[in-house]
Amino acid sequence: MKHYAIIVAGGTGTRMGADKPKQFIEIHQKPILIHTLTHFIQALPDIQIVVVTHPEWKDFTQYIIQQHLTHFLEKIHLVTGGKTRFESVKNGLKSLTDAQNGYVAVHDAVRCCIKPDDIEQAFIIAKQKGNCLVCTTPKESLRKIHLNNTQAVPRHEYLIVQTPQIFNLKDMLNVYLQHVENEPNSITDDASLMEKYGHHIHVLLIADHNIKITTPQDLALARYLLEERNGF
Repeated sequence: MKHYAIIVAGGTGTRMGADKPKQFIEIHQKPILIHTLTHFIQALPDIQIVVVTHPEWKDFTQYIIQQHLTHFLEKIHLVTGGKTRFESVKNGLKSLTDAQNGYVAVHDAVRCCIKPDDIEQAFIIAKQKGNCLVCTTPKESLRKIHLNNTQAVPRHEYLIVQTPQIFNLKDMLNVYLQHVENEPNSITDDASLMEKYGHHIHVLLIADHNIKITTPQDLALARYLLEERNGF
C-alpha cells in the first residue's frame, strides 16, 4: 500500500499581515512549507507528495522546493489550487487518479510543527481502521451559544480537529469526484465530507504542538516549538 500526502498551500495569509503568504515565511532560514514537507518525508521516506498551491505562487513554490529539498524532487509534485479548500483538495486528488492503491493524508501547509512520529502513527491507524483524523483535546472551559443565552458543556466530550486527515485513496477519490459543492467554503475539513458519505471516522489524539499558523502570535509559538525540538 502506497503512502501519499496532499499539502494544501494555497492560502494568501491575509491575517498575517506579511508581504507573502504565511507558508513562505521563514523560520530559521527555511520556509514554513519546507518544514512541513520535511516532516512528512522523515515520517515516511517512500511517500509521494502533492503540493496544492495558489497559481500566482506556483513558480515560487517550485523554486523553494528546489532550493531546500533537492534530493527529494521526484517525490514532490505541484498542482494549482481552486477557489475553495474543497476545490484545492479535489485538484490534488485528481492528480492521483492513476496512482496505486494506498492511503492519502491531507494536511495544512502551515501546520509545520507536526511530528514525524504523529504522521507515521496516523497512517498506521488509517491502514488498520480505514481512516484517521488527528485531533487534540480542548484545554479551556467551553460554553455553547443557545438563542440569547450560553450554557456550559463538558469539554471531555469535544475534540479539536486538526490535520493530517488520512483516508483510503480510492474512497476519497470517489467521494470528492461525486460531491458537488453547492455552498462555497461549506466543506472545512475532509473528515466531515467523508462522514457525510457514510464513513465512520477514527481519531488519533496527540499533544497540542500541532498548531495552525494564522497570526503573528502563532508564528512566534511555532518558532519556539521548532527551536525546542531541533535545538536551533
